[in-house]
Amino acid sequence: IVAAEEKLKTLRTKFVNNVSEPVLRSLLDGLLERQVLTDGEVEHISGIGNRSDKARELVDMVRKKGPEASSALITTLCEVDPCVSTNLKLEPKWVKWIPKRARDRKNWAENCPIL
Repeated sequence: IVAAEEKLKTLRTKFVNNVSEPVLRSLLDGLLERQVLTDGEVEHISGIGNRSDKARELVDMVRKKGPEASSALITTLCEVDPCVSTNLKLEPKWVKWIPKRARDRKNWAENCPIL
């Protein structure tokens, strides 16, 4: 089984090339709501000049926070952009990788509705 943060690492370039500006904004909002990102982190990423650099910063920042945060990004991407998540071949197994106690606490284990 590949850990969620490893999956993000291997898909970094495809994520950066495929995610749109509106989806990035939705991801930032969703990750803020899930308490994966702080207000300051969202402001930092939002202040970056171009879309690809924002996407790069987001995936790197979340990946470095570990499997729970990485799973939250995958879940949120499945929710807000089924097309990109399908193209990246993201599956719920990366979402389910987090421990049950963390899923209960953060409510991060929602499965991608399209898979």
